[in-house]
Amino acid sequence: MIHALSLPLFITSAVCLLLSLFFILLYYRLTSRHEESVKYYLIFSIGALVSSIFFGAFAVLLNSSDNLIYLSVSNRITVIAAMFTTVISLHFYLSFFEYEAPTSLKWCYGVCAAFSIATAIPSSLFLANAFYATSSYYTGLVYGPLFQVWGHGF
Repeated sequence: MIHALSLPLFITSAVCLLLSLFFILLYYRLTSRHEESVKYYLIFSIGALVSSIFFGAFAVLLNSSDNLIYLSVSNRITVIAAMFTTVISLHFYLSFFEYEAPTSLKWCYGVCAAFSIATAIPSSLFLANAFYATSSYYTGLVYGPLFQVWGHGF
């Protein structure tokens, strides 16, 4: 059963996905037919796509209840999408105001990619499944040292 609190997340995810598809189509039409210079549409559509993935994964995370596989996968996707949503949004902001992308933005992409790889690989360093036998109603995740560094950094 879907929790009522997650319905706005599913709706927001769908709206972001439609917005992403609209801007990808707009980018394609403007570059192929009108030969206009479009810098922002592609970055904005990628940002909207990553946001839709984040909201969808977060909604699944809220509905995962006792299923450790859903809990683990949705938590991993939420962490990865949250990191890239922040960096892509900053990149869009810099592009929109025509600032040069500083070296620190490139480092942010590198750090996000490294943490994404660490998140995607199931290990106890970042995030591990756990079932606590003390209570039949509590399932959860064990947060490793890399997850704690990420939590304190952002």
